[in-house]
Formats: sequence, structure tokens, C-alpha cells
Amino acid sequence: MQVYFLSPSAHPSSFGKIVEQLLDQEKYDLLTRIIQNIEHIAGVGGHPQPPTAKPLKHVDNELCEIRTAYGRDELLRIYYFVDHKTERLILLNCITKPDGRDFPSKYQGTAGKRLQRELQESIAIAVKIKTEYSPTHPDYEPLPRLHI
Repeated sequence: MQVYFLSPSAHPSSFGKIVEQLLDQEKYDLLTRIIQNIEHIAGVGGHPQPPTAKPLKHVDNELCEIRTAYGRDELLRIYYFVDHKTERLILLNCITKPDGRDFPSKYQGTAGKRLQRELQESIAIAVKIKTEYSPTHPDYEPLPRLHI
């Protein structure tokens, strides 16, 4: 299964923006690990495999999220869906959030409500992008293979 992501110029929250930032910061090990997680999911036909990925059926029957570590204290959530006609795994947008195991206070009180709102907004953006950009839209780019 081929993996495509939304170009950084198409949307400020696109997965392409994270790829661009990690390449600019020369964080090749982190980018390689993230891409390995994505390729694992693509290798099983895009079916969410917990704990690496999970479906978001409460939002959209096709929308899923890839869950991976991002730095020391953060987690990265990458929203995706599978277009079965073109056999593409399409990465939409993503969000970073604090690791709740290390920082449970960031999930409580006002900070927790703010985080929940940010997560809901990010999911809404994923749904909007999925609706506005067809799976064959030219703003989707193939996921790069890293040879670093």
C-alpha cells in the first residue's frame, strides 16, 4: 500500500509540516521512527493495530489515528484514512500533545479542557481535509523513503 501525505503548503496542520520541520531540524532518527510506524500500518492494509493506531469510529467510520512518541515528553497523533480504490493510505493532519503518563496534570482541570478542545479541533480539521481533498488530489505527496 502506498502512503501519501498532505503537502505542507496545503494546510498548516498537515502531516507534511511535521516532516518539513523534522528535516529542517535534522531530527532524522525521530522522523525515521515515525515513518516506520506509518509503514507498519500501511503494511497491514491500513488496518489500525493497537497500540500503534486506533480507529476513530465515533467521528467517522474511515478515520483513524497513528499514535507515536514525539520527543521526550510529547506524543504525536497522525490522522489518516485508507482509499481502497487507489490502495493509498492518506495522512491528513497531526497534533502533538503531552505524554499523559509523565504529565497527568496536563490532562486535568483547565489544562485538560484546553487539551481536549485542541484534540477535538484537530479531529475536525482531519474530517474537513478528508472531505475537501479527494484521495487523488495533487496536494498529496508520496511519503519519502529515508536513506540517511
